[in-house]
Amino acid sequence: MNSNVHANDVIVIGQDLPYEDGAEDEILTILQNASDCSAGSDELASHIRDWPTRYHLSRLRQNLFLPFTITSDMRVLEIGCETGVNLRVMAERGAEVIGVEGTLSRARAARARCKDLPNVTVYAGNYEDLPDIGLFDVVLLIGVLEYSGASFGGKGGPDQLLQTARNYLKTGGQLILAIENQLGLKYLLSYPEDHLGLPWIGVEGYHSTSGIRTWSRAQLSTLLQKNGFVQQRWMYPFPDYKLPIFIASEDLFLSDQGRHLVKNVMRAPVVDYSGQPALVCDATSAFQTMVEAHLGPDISNSFLITASASPGATDLIESQEVGWLASGERKSKWRRERTILNLNSRFVFTSKDSQPNQVSEDWLTNTKEPDVNFIAGIPLDDLILQSLSANDINQMREYLEMYRDFLNQNINSSGHCADGPFSSPTPSTLLPPDFLDCTPKNLLMINDRLEFIDREWVANSPISLEHIWIRGVFEISNEMIRRGIIAPFDPKERLPDLIKHISGIAGIKLDRAQIQRFLLKSEASFQNLVTDSITAQHFENLLDFCLKDVMQSLPIRSQIHYSNLVELQNRQFEQQNHQLQQQIDLSNKENSHLRLQLESSIRVNQSLSSKSDRQLLTISKLRQQADSLQNSSSYKLGNLIVRPFAFLKRLVKR
Repeated sequence: MNSNVHANDVIVIGQDLPYEDGAEDEILTILQNASDCSAGSDELASHIRDWPTRYHLSRLRQNLFLPFTITSDMRVLEIGCETGVNLRVMAERGAEVIGVEGTLSRARAARARCKDLPNVTVYAGNYEDLPDIGLFDVVLLIGVLEYSGASFGGKGGPDQLLQTARNYLKTGGQLILAIENQLGLKYLLSYPEDHLGLPWIGVEGYHSTSGIRTWSRAQLSTLLQKNGFVQQRWMYPFPDYKLPIFIASEDLFLSDQGRHLVKNVMRAPVVDYSGQPALVCDATSAFQTMVEAHLGPDISNSFLITASASPGATDLIESQEVGWLASGERKSKWRRERTILNLNSRFVFTSKDSQPNQVSEDWLTNTKEPDVNFIAGIPLDDLILQSLSANDINQMREYLEMYRDFLNQNINSSGHCADGPFSSPTPSTLLPPDFLDCTPKNLLMINDRLEFIDREWVANSPISLEHIWIRGVFEISNEMIRRGIIAPFDPKERLPDLIKHISGIAGIKLDRAQIQRFLLKSEASFQNLVTDSITAQHFENLLDFCLKDVMQSLPIRSQIHYSNLVELQNRQFEQQNHQLQQQIDLSNKENSHLRLQLESSIRVNQSLSSKSDRQLLTISKLRQQADSLQNSSSYKLGNLIVRPFAFLKRLVKR
């Protein structure tokens, strides 16, 4: 480090190169005002609101360096250090770090990020204008080589940049290079190219572009060799080098067990940052197919390479380490790292001794998992989604019932349930506290039985079976939407209705109120406690999410599949309509006949009614005549004459 330069200064060495993403001023302000600028800073992560801020402030950026042993006696140079994320990681490990950035605004942000670290120096300008800064154990080219052929990438092309990097290395020093793959699965499936924003432009060979480009695995290896980097070690960060959560070495792709491990660990191999993906199929299924075909390294979205000009160079990676895992966007206190070791052809997941055995907050505890051998099973959620993709509801029902039965078999009614978002007032539906993450993604199918893995999350007391069931189906629903596997469900169904529908397939009756309570209280509480960013409002929005909202962004194959189902349903509706029309026509004929009968009956009734009226009129007249006769003097006189004879007749009869 130059002793004549103040630690908080940027050393300007030349003209500013015209490359910015528009977030530089905001990032600089955030870094200048932050009290914690560490690589895993929760304070910085709290400012994430879009892709640029996520790229510059995410805790996941540090994961790229999980494989490497960097010590305090090393010197590290980064060419194209951006806003200083990688400088910060290297400096926190104790190395002397120098960064050069072509854009002054970014160089100032890098300096602000490392303001509390005296072992960092930042230069602003073209790397070719650097003064004599000596030789280095490590040179970083992270997301830089692809710009070397552009007008703002410097004076030379990729050969010049690689030769410069080589010239800065000590004998036995290592280049660490990270870059996108020209033929990455993401690009093959038509996602927009990260630098140019167009689909398939790299697959077509970058014709008529500004000089920005990436390379295939074979091309990049040849390019490195041509510039003297004869010793190379290749790794594959997933979903990419920008925000990786899993890094696989070449060794993992050399055996059936290793390939199985990669498929199980990497469930979301493609992530879109553009917000406008044009999908052609389910990326997860495509990735699994490619890995099975021994094409995993060739279609990895990014490459992470260590390369040296010295055949006997000291490796930065421990010999038995073949894979590296880190938790996602969690608060730093919950962060967990795991390393995959190859021990006599047996893959073992191990945790660093430096990590605490337990971390707790409120009702939740995270435990460090013990070393475990890799188990070659199939995740239950994969089986459920495969059956759904094949439109095999009966098979889906069997897998859901296996999940239901597994939970029921582990009921622990003797435990005391404390208050908490996953509590239950009913002892008969309590699961052990470490079943908090017992969802289909953590259940492996092994010889027709289920094995529960990854028990890192533990509640403070037994938890509700109902809540865990809803949590599991909620995760399946999210995977369905992410992977575009939504047929044969009605696209008008909202997320709670979908959860209810899937549960019903397994014979579990839920009402919408139960599902809403779980999402807004239980799951929201868990996610906010872990991330400090996913709040109840996120789940409020999910309540209104409708499957039709993703219809336009479904993979093309899913759209075709869905269209075929709709066409089949339409034909069935047409047949039903035809049958109904025939019934209606028959009913109309019967109605017409009945109408004629009714009209005839009405006429007969009218005739009878008229005859009855005439008879009533005659009777009325006769009554009037009788009354008139009874009131006449003749009738009264006759009655006086007849009455004695009638009396005499009765006496004679006696």
